[in-house]
Amino acid sequence: MRYRMSIIRTVLSVAGLAAWGALLYGVLDLQNRQGLFASQHSLCGPWGCGATTEALASWHGFWALLMLPPVVYYSLREDPRYLKAIGAAVAVFGVLGIVCIFGWSTYDWLTRATPRLQQYVVQRALFVLIADTEYPFVDLPIVQVAFSGALCWLIARFRKPVEQVTYCAREPTKSKPRDESTERSEAITSRSH
Repeated sequence: MRYRMSIIRTVLSVAGLAAWGALLYGVLDLQNRQGLFASQHSLCGPWGCGATTEALASWHGFWALLMLPPVVYYSLREDPRYLKAIGAAVAVFGVLGIVCIFGWSTYDWLTRATPRLQQYVVQRALFVLIADTEYPFVDLPIVQVAFSGALCWLIARFRKPVEQVTYCAREPTKSKPRDESTERSEAITSRSH
């Protein structure tokens, strides 16, 4: 029975990994689907013009799908208190990354843009966060990291804590020295039953 369950678990793991790989490939293939969305460059404006919407959906979808298995795995396996702490730390890291990107892009835009274009500072910051590849740190999936951490934290908040089971070894009892009369009376009692 144990061997059979091992085989079933292995087959399910391989099938799950194959499905996950196919989904990753499918999401990455979105960038080759021209005309899937309304226009080629729907994020263009005075703040800049980035990649096609298909490429952006492909990129962000790939990172989100890549992070999904670890989030699901740890959400099911880890103690909620630990998961809550890890989720909060990852979410804070992601939010700090977003704040840094917003801060840097705001500073950069306000120093380089003309006074007429400076009114688009918020749109520029969002554009840099989502679509611009001019800055090397924007290629990191910081939005997905923040979302994954927040998701772990939320799941941990609603899960009940796992009850702690403590196993303790019994202390050996000290045996009393036996005498012949005790052994004889135990033998007589066991024969009478």
